[in-house]
Amino acid sequence: MFLTSLTIIGTFATLIALIIAILSTSWSIQIKVTVLSISICSIAIPLFAYFYQIHAKNVYGTFEWQWAGENWVGVVKIEKNKEGRTIAEVCMNKAFKTQQNEDRGEYEIKKQVLASSSEGSIYGNKDGFKLILPVRKKIFAEERKVKEVREIHQTLEANLAPVEAYAGIVEYISQDGSVARGDMILVRYKSGIRLY
Repeated sequence: MFLTSLTIIGTFATLIALIIAILSTSWSIQIKVTVLSISICSIAIPLFAYFYQIHAKNVYGTFEWQWAGENWVGVVKIEKNKEGRTIAEVCMNKAFKTQQNEDRGEYEIKKQVLASSSEGSIYGNKDGFKLILPVRKKIFAEERKVKEVREIHQTLEANLAPVEAYAGIVEYISQDGSVARGDMILVRYKSGIRLY
């Protein structure tokens, strides 16, 4: 709002200075050029700051997406395409336990379970945005059975807002002293589907 007001004021100042510079007969060429330059700067600087602020609020980058309940982990990429339009793509993998490492609770086999079928769209900015993703979803028989049963096409629509979050490395220290490492992400957000 402040930058918009400055831009409007700068526009009027430039027009007034231009009229004065043209009509004034007592001003020298040097004074006219100086006044006009200052007036142009008064509109150019707020205008540049305004467009920079808009660009800085756009959402771009690679974001990790997890669904712990189904052992899904993947990424959502938001970027500009060749035409300059902001697009989104998703790729999710499902991790399967194997009989061999069942006792240790480890996951070995990864299969792609969700992927973009075409370019997705994003509407909004860092204050909140809507994500629309056309996807191919693979359905598997059961847990530990990595054979794909069928594939369906869906459109995911997500309304996302900024939340407080913390992320880092966590260590699982066993009684025998062995250490396994992983990631921890804490999000101050109440899930729409709560299982606890």
